[in-house]
Amino acid sequence: MRNSRQREAIFYALAAVGLWSTVASAFKISLRYLSPESLLFYAALSSLTLFGWLLWRQGRFDEVWELFRRYPGRILLLGTINPFIYYLTLFHAYDLLPAQEAQAINYSWGVLLALLSVPILGQKLRRRDLLAGVLCYAGVLVIATRGDLLSLHFHSLSGVLYALASTLLWALYWLYNTRIKAEPLPLLFLNFLVGTLLLSFYLFVFKDGVEIP
Repeated sequence: MRNSRQREAIFYALAAVGLWSTVASAFKISLRYLSPESLLFYAALSSLTLFGWLLWRQGRFDEVWELFRRYPGRILLLGTINPFIYYLTLFHAYDLLPAQEAQAINYSWGVLLALLSVPILGQKLRRRDLLAGVLCYAGVLVIATRGDLLSLHFHSLSGVLYALASTLLWALYWLYNTRIKAEPLPLLFLNFLVGTLLLSFYLFVFKDGVEIP
């Protein structure tokens, strides 16, 4: 039974990696026709609709209110980070950088997650973990400068900073997410509800509304 569940977990992990590997091209193509804010609005609204439909089909909407009552502050914080601030930051990175550069830098969030788990979760890192982190960020520097390390010339410094900021936001999101004991579906619905409401306010107050593709 344990081996079966482990194989299932590996399958889903590989499937997630395979699907996520296509998003760089999808983001760049979509950003030809939409601003980062409008693209995020359509994506967040689609996700919110899907999560809401699944909760309705399973008759689990009561879990949403109960979860919010237990963790109101944390849910508001997580929804503000993801999808609102994180994806706005990430889409701006993709808007300014070639897709392969933005994706490679964004993928370094796992290293930052391990580093931040020390002060936030009290975990310990071994020397080889630290060495791996240094090598990873050396690789990020190579990618960001396109191999021209001595000149430190970037295709877009703003784009690189956006991409690096996205890794910090994503790592913080997952670290703080561990402090909420909840089923994933109601929590994701609440995250995207908060994020979509914030994004709608941002678009219609500070921007010119949502662009039509």
